Formats: sequence, structure tokens, C-alpha cells
Amino acid sequence: MTGDHDELRAPMAALAAEVLPSDAIIDTRSQAGLHSLNNTILFAESRSSISRYVIRLPSRGTAAALGIRREEEAAAIEAAAASGITPPPLGMDAHGIIISPFLAAQRQWVGTDWVSTDHGQRGVDLVRSLLATRPSEGDVLPSTFERISRMMDGARSAGSSLPEEAALRRRLERIATERTADDRYPPCLAHHDVWANNIIDDGEQLWLVDYEFAGVGDGWYDLATIVTEAGIGADRTAAFLRSVGRSGEAEDLRALEQGKWLLHLFEAVWATIMAAKGTIRLHHGESFDYHAHAQNMWSWLLNNMTP
Repeated sequence: MTGDHDELRAPMAALAAEVLPSDAIIDTRSQAGLHSLNNTILFAESRSSISRYVIRLPSRGTAAALGIRREEEAAAIEAAAASGITPPPLGMDAHGIIISPFLAAQRQWVGTDWVSTDHGQRGVDLVRSLLATRPSEGDVLPSTFERISRMMDGARSAGSSLPEEAALRRRLERIATERTADDRYPPCLAHHDVWANNIIDDGEQLWLVDYEFAGVGDGWYDLATIVTEAGIGADRTAAFLRSVGRSGEAEDLRALEQGKWLLHLFEAVWATIMAAKGTIRLHHGESFDYHAHAQNMWSWLLNNMTP
């Protein structure tokens, strides 16, 4: 646990005292935690119950610029837990600290698993459950378009320059208008970060975690993420869409392409905001260069500005 999280020590201890066994020990050594692209993960262990727990500490200083609001994250987690696609947390607080049971991954989920013979059906089942998840009545979750627009505002407030911002916002508005008018599929929980690193395979079930960017949408953003990461080509796209309950017809293919554009815009703005961190070292020894990722996303976007 680094100095960046000093202000979270007291609220973390208070939440832990409320939801963890009295003999639970939190390992706060900085080297003990896992550093993800946005947050730090610590572990706690109870000797009496032989149970382990995960404590999510939000990274300092980026939540506002990224448009993250903890009450929205909590609402999304509750909706996902009610659908059985994420484990119910033991506790959450207004600081963004989340304590959950530890899920032991039996294998690392990878992008190609979505279409593999051995694991694809479980992935399809997870997607169907996500698309069928309805936020609770009264929850105010941001739309995909509001989520991206809010992040663009945050980038500007943080002093980041977005190339061709006016043109990007016009395209975003056009897509929002078209997608809102398409009522073929009911609104559902939109995760907005369905990459393989946010899926835990415990050997029996797939769990989707990390709802910081979640909102409500029509599913096309999340489907675009999966199709992109899995490398699903044009010859297999319609079949994949049909497997998750979509028609796979021309209107769907257009919506999916719009989802891909939104995905690249989200990733470009996110990486631009996070670029102040430079290159970070992840827990598995690999590194992530935010600046290079941002440049790749901006290049793709500016070459794909047509409707």
C-alpha cells in the first residue's frame, strides 16, 4: 500500500471492521498488492475461517477526470450481482473501496476463448446474462454516450488536448441519435470494459468484475469489445451475434460497427487521461504504455470518421 493511498487507510480499516471476520489480516505491503490499469488490489485473510478476501482501492486523482461516480458503480454492481454475473460484494463505501470474497481463477480467460470450442459456450452464456440484466428501477446510470462525453469533459478539465474534438463530438451525437431511435433491443446493463482481464474463470462459472465505467446501453459497445478482442472476422460476426440473441442482420452489423467506433473513442480518451502515469508495471511482469495506446486509438479513430 503506497503513500498514494494514505487517505484511504482509515476508511478501509472501518469498512474491513464492519464486514470481515475479526481475525482478518490485511496485507498492506505495496509489493503484496496487484496494480491494475486503474486501481490497486490488496488481500486479506481470516485464519479462523480459512477465507481470503479482495480489497479494491481506487487510484488517486483520476476518478473525477474519468467521470467515475461511486454511486453509479455501486448500482451497477448490485444489478450485476442480482443477475449472478458478479459476486455480491461484502461491502462498498463512498470512497470507492470494495471488499469482496476472493475468487480463485482456475485459468486465465483470454480473448480467443469467446469463440473457442472448449470455452465459447460459457462466454456466450455470460454475454446473454449481461444483455438480459436490467438496472433496478430508480437507478440513474449513464448511457454509453453520456459516459464517453463525461470522460471527454474530464480530459479537457485535466488539461489534455483531444485531436479533432469538435468532429468527434459531432460523430458521437450522430451515433447517439441513431442508436437511441433503434428500439429493437431493450436497454440493459452496459459494462463498458468487457476485456479478458475483467473475467474470472473459477472452473465452474465465469464472473465479470470491475464496474467503474458501467452504465446503461443497448449492448453494442460490449459486443464490439468482445468481437474486437476475440478477432472475430466479418465471416463469423453474424453467427456470433445470433449466438448471443441478436439477429445478425444488416442493422445489427451497422450497430456493431458504431459500437467499435465508440470503443476506440472511449479507449483513446481514457488512455490520454491516464498518460500522465507514463508506462506502468503490472503484477504479472508486463508493462502498459498509456501514451502509445492513446496514439494507436487516435490514429484508428481519425481514419474512421465516416458514418
